[in-house]
Amino acid sequence: KRMYNPAGKVQLVTVPEYQELTIESPLSCKSWDGNNGGVLVFSVEETLFLNSAIDVSGKGFRGGKVANSFKNPSAHTSVLVAPFDSTSYSRKGEGVYISRITEEAGRGSLANAGGGGNNHNAGGGGGSNITCGGDGGYGWAQYNGDRTTAQGIGGHTFVNNENKLFLGGGGGGGHSNEMTGTSGGRGGGIAIILAKRISPKNGSIMAKGISSANAAFDGCGGGGAGGTIFVDCEEIINRLYIDAQGGSGGSTTDHKDGPGGGGGGGVIYLTAKTLHNITPLINGGGAGNNRDFSNDGATDGCIGTLKNNFTLYGDSNIVISSSERETDDNQIKRPSLYPNPAVDVLTIKIEVSNKRFTVFDDIGQTYILPFTQYNTLMDFDVTSLQNGVYFLKVEDIVYPFIIAR
Repeated sequence: KRMYNPAGKVQLVTVPEYQELTIESPLSCKSWDGNNGGVLVFSVEETLFLNSAIDVSGKGFRGGKVANSFKNPSAHTSVLVAPFDSTSYSRKGEGVYISRITEEAGRGSLANAGGGGNNHNAGGGGGSNITCGGDGGYGWAQYNGDRTTAQGIGGHTFVNNENKLFLGGGGGGGHSNEMTGTSGGRGGGIAIILAKRISPKNGSIMAKGISSANAAFDGCGGGGAGGTIFVDCEEIINRLYIDAQGGSGGSTTDHKDGPGGGGGGGVIYLTAKTLHNITPLINGGGAGNNRDFSNDGATDGCIGTLKNNFTLYGDSNIVISSSERETDDNQIKRPSLYPNPAVDVLTIKIEVSNKRFTVFDDIGQTYILPFTQYNTLMDFDVTSLQNGVYFLKVEDIVYPFIIAR
């Protein structure tokens, strides 16, 4: 069983189930927004007819947003981790590490997030998934100091136990002082597709990282990493293209400023024993160039990961632990909550009536909910609650419940 802490980043994703399914127009998902999104998952008992694309490209972790500096230190800056200050360094991309405000900028990479380019006009590093993102370019050649210590560093390589699927990391932003620098590209999302067979016709499955835009002057952002595609399928009837390539770093066209590093290639996991009728694409994104058509320190993202005959371990049981220890006596007398997840009504079965109840969320906000009591049953009207994890406090014991619509 997998254990989840509601105080962390927990997202509940519904899994639509179909007998047969035909995709006639591009199918995607909500972009990751820092709290939810970025994941597309469904199950087809028989045949998935793929007449259009399943595309979660750019739905993963966000790239570091560029900002313009109106003044600059006197020399190139080599700071790895710092609060954001557009004068000295740009923002890192977003990744699996939950960064604090004191860590959101500087050239160092945090887990699979590309580092931001530092002063002066260095390029951002590319995001990564399991394999590395590329480093950003050095920065303006005619500025004081060691420009080779200002480039954004690419996202790190992960040691994955093959029991987790990751969103592609975002590329770091380039350093800008002439209003033309560019942000890092977004990483690819996660697509989980379960079907007995897939029949492609002009259809493909994509979770590509997004390339950073080019700029006339200033540092450019790093490319976003490719996302993760997991396909559990017994038979592919026609040629199927599965694309989780990394995005490219941005290029500077008029100055010898820092180009962006390439995003790392993503991950493709297949339960099929062979690659018959499957064309996988997991290349890392290319580094950008400067006006001299030189990478000038920027590097390509690493090639991604492809595994067939793959098994994703785990089960369908989700256990959310109580925030307070329960004694054996409490286990006997505790209330029963159902259904959990709930939609409109949450029913509580208790042995003793007139207990004190409090409902609150993971940031401590409390809610007053209408209820009806029937002897040892209480029905709470939860229609006013948004999807998410909540807690019911009965006397001194706290019990989690989920709203999922």
